[in-house]
Amino acid sequence: MSIGLSPQDAHNLFRDYVDDPDATFITTDQVTRYLEFGLDQWRDIIRSTNPHIYGTIVKFNSATVPPSNYGAQAATTKPYRNSLDLSAAGLTSSLAAVAHPVMGAGAIEDWYSAVPSLTQSPIDTILDLYQYNASSNARGDRFRQLRGAQEQELSMFSWTYYLTAETLVFNARPPESFILEYFPIARQRMLYTNTDKIENNLLPQFHELIVLLAAKRYMIRDQNVNQMLLSEMATQIQGMIDYLTRTRLLGSNDSVSVTMSF
Repeated sequence: MSIGLSPQDAHNLFRDYVDDPDATFITTDQVTRYLEFGLDQWRDIIRSTNPHIYGTIVKFNSATVPPSNYGAQAATTKPYRNSLDLSAAGLTSSLAAVAHPVMGAGAIEDWYSAVPSLTQSPIDTILDLYQYNASSNARGDRFRQLRGAQEQELSMFSWTYYLTAETLVFNARPPESFILEYFPIARQRMLYTNTDKIENNLLPQFHELIVLLAAKRYMIRDQNVNQMLLSEMATQIQGMIDYLTRTRLLGSNDSVSVTMSF
């Protein structure tokens, strides 16, 4: 099995594939940008196939100081009735000991700063939302996510919410404590100086696909098609989708398959 690539490894492999080892035709900044495009597409495959393999959680509860519950929010953090603005700078959660936003530009700036204020990467996509009992540390009812305000108004279901920009809007007063399962933003930039494994070495056997997706961008610029590279890229995309669909858990020495539907 592949031991995975670092962004620096990915830069070197990219230059091998486009035959520009001495940076004659493409700069380091351009390689970084193409690799980040490749990483975005790689993450999109995961997001659309099995996002929970990448996912993590964040807790909001009334025990945090200052409280993250609805009643304690300033007017600017709740622009709609029964809402919670996840981009509000005064929001508290389990991601940090002090108040920080967990979505939006402020959260991204915190995460990518030289000394990150957040202990986990902020929210890119919300996967699920549950009521949470802070004293027993147990999950309660699951909220149903709807597509927008009109659907929520027409819905016969309680415990619903929708996301507009970075604001959660509930069909009633938000719970005092709840858990968000989420798909995080990318954990790192694809800089040549970065020698850490890509995305904490998640799915290392498919790291080469990021480079292949990036090389496609170079082909667009160069207006020269490498059929062998495109064929290998298509094979690896399908292989990654098959792997994620089977929900195999890396490093668990097990394979989980769905055998019954309800």
